[in-house]
Amino acid sequence: MKSREEFAAIVADPAGSLARACLLMACEADPDLDVDAALGRLDALAEIVGAGLPGEARPAALGRHLRATLGGDAGFGGSQADYDDLRSSLLNEVLVRRRGLPILLSTVWVEVSARLDVPAHGIGLPGHFVVGIGDPERAGEPAEGPDAPFVLVDPFAGGTAFPTASAYALLGHEPTARDLRPWDTPRTMLRILANVSTWARRADRLRTRLWALELSLLVPGCPAAVRREHGEALARAGDFAGAADQLEAYAIRVEEDHPLAAKTARQDARVARSRLN
Repeated sequence: MKSREEFAAIVADPAGSLARACLLMACEADPDLDVDAALGRLDALAEIVGAGLPGEARPAALGRHLRATLGGDAGFGGSQADYDDLRSSLLNEVLVRRRGLPILLSTVWVEVSARLDVPAHGIGLPGHFVVGIGDPERAGEPAEGPDAPFVLVDPFAGGTAFPTASAYALLGHEPTARDLRPWDTPRTMLRILANVSTWARRADRLRTRLWALELSLLVPGCPAAVRREHGEALARAGDFAGAADQLEAYAIRVEEDHPLAAKTARQDARVARSRLN
């Protein structure tokens, strides 16, 4: 499909448009989605947020303004119930409902900030996704107080400050600049797609799982295990030839480092091919 071709081109670029990649992903769930109209919602949000944006402000002040506008006035945030709703992973739905998973809400913050030249970046932590505001080269420095060069905020909680102690609890150690470096578009999309794929593990969500895995395979840096998962999903869908091809491709990729996994995948590929008879 044309949308997949465009998606592949965007995610091949670390600086590719995250919003557009997210919306092209959402076209898999809604083929009639108007991507440009959805992008227009982000432009409109940026106009609202930019109206009162403090000039020459420090990161903490910028964070407070974004919290007041995006988290407060616009009402973007999340709750535990949002984790079992596919719409929470679809940017077009998040922009309308103003509810979503942490990584999608962070995407809204980052995309609005980019339109206003606010230095905001998405940052993936174990089990959570937040936004860093300020100079990413100074991430990991003491980030408390009004003059901090870099602060973390939590869009899932409406944009409240995300203290160092919270990052420590997730990481198991004091956060470093490496832990808090900005995530690029390919890496972020892989995590979004992994969320969708995990949500779609139920048998009645197989079609969604298939497109999530297929898009993941288009992203540079996609883990080898995704190819095996795709093969297994194709087998469940009755595409035994496709399943065997994917399992064999996985085996070739991992056989040097994981010979047992490669052997098992080849056995599964043979079983899939036998079901063609």
